[in-house]
Amino acid sequence: MSFSPQKSGAEIIDRIVAQVGDKIITLHDIETFAPGSVRSINSIPNKEERDALWNKYYNDTLSLMIQDIIVQTSAARMGQVVTEQQIDDVLVRMQDQNSLFRAKVREVMDREGKITPELRMEAKNELLRQKVQAILLPRVVVTEQDIRDYLKNDPEIKFGQTEYNIDLAFLPDNASYAVFLETLKKGTFEEAVAAASERIIPMGWQTLNDLAPEMGNAVKQLSIGDVSNAIVDENNRYAVLKLVNTRTESNISDSLRESITNKIQMQQIDGIFKNWIERNSKSILVNRYDQ
Repeated sequence: MSFSPQKSGAEIIDRIVAQVGDKIITLHDIETFAPGSVRSINSIPNKEERDALWNKYYNDTLSLMIQDIIVQTSAARMGQVVTEQQIDDVLVRMQDQNSLFRAKVREVMDREGKITPELRMEAKNELLRQKVQAILLPRVVVTEQDIRDYLKNDPEIKFGQTEYNIDLAFLPDNASYAVFLETLKKGTFEEAVAAASERIIPMGWQTLNDLAPEMGNAVKQLSIGDVSNAIVDENNRYAVLKLVNTRTESNISDSLRESITNKIQMQQIDGIFKNWIERNSKSILVNRYDQ
């Protein structure tokens, strides 16, 4: 069940539709929460369709308002409150930092000429979330194993992986490759490449994941200073590799440890915040008067 939207002047006393703790939610609160949506619903000529959309808007908005009061009440118990000025400041900051939110605000301002309760609630909840999460964050325990697992699974971090310092040369044909091999028997890789009138391409430090599979397989077989057999590429060139050196990073620096700890905490904080709300909601009395 839900109350139908009030007609202008038809009601003298506003209807209370819910109470959360010591705060009330009225039908007027719901009607003015997102005025554009209400106008759109009221403009639908088909009553059945209009009523169905109103019921969905009503129930969705009431649930959102109840959750909002639960968050506010829970945060207040921790000494965390927000002022109207802080909400104004957050609205400005969110527009600066989030292009989608900025576009949303502009759309609402063009349509309504003011910031709606819906937008103010979004900004307020963002600020409350930040304040509460700052308190909850130290409760997220990150172990040494958590950090090492993160390092192992992050493709952007090469911690614990062997890196290979590689020089590469391309020989354009079989004749050049034959000259290269003959020179290499008595000379260095550098001399052999020069004898074939080609140049060395320093590849720098690479992991096996960075390399094409055939190059990775060749590098794995080499010791430092060794030169690979030729790998024929799609252009029928002969690619040869020299392994210059290897290294494996096994010590976690303090800065890397701190960075990863912060990332793990942020990954877990949403779940902790959700659990925090669920725990607090059990001690906050909620009554809906439309059921």
